[in-house]
Amino acid sequence: MPNENIATVQNSNIASGRALLVDWANQQDHWLRAMVSEILQSQTSLSDDQVEHFYKLLLIEKELALGEHPVVSALEDKDAGPDFEESLTLAQLKDVENVNALAEGQQLTFNRRLTVVFGENATGKSGYARILKGLAAVRTAESILSDISKPPATPKATVTYWLGQDVGDIAKSKTINWNGQQGVAPLTRMDVFDARGAVIHVDGELSYVYTPSDLSLFPVIAESIEKIKVKLDKARSEIQEAGNKFTSSFNRQGPLYSKIETLGASTDTEELKKLATVSEEEEATLRELESQVDALRADNTDASVKVAQTEKEWLLNISKCAETLSKVDVSALNNAIQTLKQAKESYRKTSELSFENESIKGFSEPSWAAFVEASEIYITENYKDYPTHDDSCIYCHQTLSEEARALIKKYRDYCSDQAKQTVQSAQKVVQTIAAPIFQAQLERLIEDGEKKVCDDVANKEWIEGIVNAANKAAVAKKLVSEGAEIPVDSLSSWASLLAESKKRLAFVEQAITELQSRGVEKMKVLQDVQKKLSLLKDRLQLRSILPAILGYVDKAKWADKANAVLLKFKGLSMSLTDLNPKRPSTWQDTPDKKKRDNQ
Repeated sequence: MPNENIATVQNSNIASGRALLVDWANQQDHWLRAMVSEILQSQTSLSDDQVEHFYKLLLIEKELALGEHPVVSALEDKDAGPDFEESLTLAQLKDVENVNALAEGQQLTFNRRLTVVFGENATGKSGYARILKGLAAVRTAESILSDISKPPATPKATVTYWLGQDVGDIAKSKTINWNGQQGVAPLTRMDVFDARGAVIHVDGELSYVYTPSDLSLFPVIAESIEKIKVKLDKARSEIQEAGNKFTSSFNRQGPLYSKIETLGASTDTEELKKLATVSEEEEATLRELESQVDALRADNTDASVKVAQTEKEWLLNISKCAETLSKVDVSALNNAIQTLKQAKESYRKTSELSFENESIKGFSEPSWAAFVEASEIYITENYKDYPTHDDSCIYCHQTLSEEARALIKKYRDYCSDQAKQTVQSAQKVVQTIAAPIFQAQLERLIEDGEKKVCDDVANKEWIEGIVNAANKAAVAKKLVSEGAEIPVDSLSSWASLLAESKKRLAFVEQAITELQSRGVEKMKVLQDVQKKLSLLKDRLQLRSILPAILGYVDKAKWADKANAVLLKFKGLSMSLTDLNPKRPSTWQDTPDKKKRDNQ
């Protein structure tokens, strides 16, 4: 009856792990099939050099590197049963150098059954054992030091062995040149025990898992695939991190900029090559185009338009003032001013007569009149019949005497007096007639005219006439403000100035229209020439750096293709994981039995 602590799996219909790997590898790319073949043969992990080798095979097969396309025939499972492995037989250990103090030129020849190495202490037995432990990569392998009496050097040795049945024929043996590395396939199949190893393997408390040799290759293959994936991903990342550094060499507003800005795997390199092909005739037009641009920029059309616009504003102000002032009826204005004077005089006499016995201080001053009028406004808004016997003073709130009430009534009569209303009506008539004089921008007209009279010699007489007319109107404005009549000819010249200003304004507007039209045409021509010049310069720049740009595009295409290859690695790893039957048998520890290492 089998021990219950030993897990066993028996199924004659289950294919060996090796057979599964062979079948899986035959469905994969050539580089991967070659890698699996190597691992199946060596039964161990790949070295860094081997990983690099299969990585290069991947690049060549996926057209990511130049080289002869790898062709790997379908693998065959020559082993009938699971866990089949060709037997390993050591033949010789020789050419030992730099291992402790071992003498050079010595040679160990191994018997196929049993080889005994004996001798006194410090004769070198452990030195040879250390070489074998290093080759087998056992847990207790020690560091190998060279002779302490000599400079440090790399340990070396030559090992010959047989794999398979042709044992004894030295011609059919295989040779490994060892240079101190730990674990050299297929010598890793050896089990090496010494005093130190016995403690670990026999007496040590180890949790031990036994995995058949063919199944142990699954993680080795998965690890190798991952290493190659990491190398490819790193290469792709380095290319993508480089970035597009060409845009600064081209005109951002030029037609070529968008093509340079979007350089990538989809870029049409043939189009770039055509654009970079600049004939001698085209290159010869560079100076001509630059001269045309300079000439068009030197054109003073824009400056002429600005001058004309300034002149137009000046004429518009003249026309506006002339149109306003020419409508003023000077005779009617003077009559209204005279009527106002008479109304004010009549009002003054009436007021003095009303208050001649009151001895009011400042009676004839404008401030007194303003005070009384403000009080009337307040009374009208807040009282109905003020003052009555019950009302107090609106200012001091004291009781009003009969005399005070009578005086307040006089104040109110003064504000509502017919004579005063006549004054107000007369003032409105004067203000209405004189309004154009006050609305005209005479001060600005005088200031601008005095500046222009010095600069525009050709129109000096015309400008002086405007300044004189504006000065007369300004004097009239001041006289009206003071309540005085104005001279009859104060505004007489504005009618003729209006006609002349309109004539000149029409001429300036026509000139502006023509200049602007010419400016638009010039701008179109300038833009067209600038566009041609920009394109030519960009094409010449493209020609000078085309190799670098094409190299960048090639790298972008490489990275794009590498990305597509990397996307397939996930499915590759999943298919390998699903393939693994995961059927290890576990050797459990029992109280009456020591554990052992069966790797």
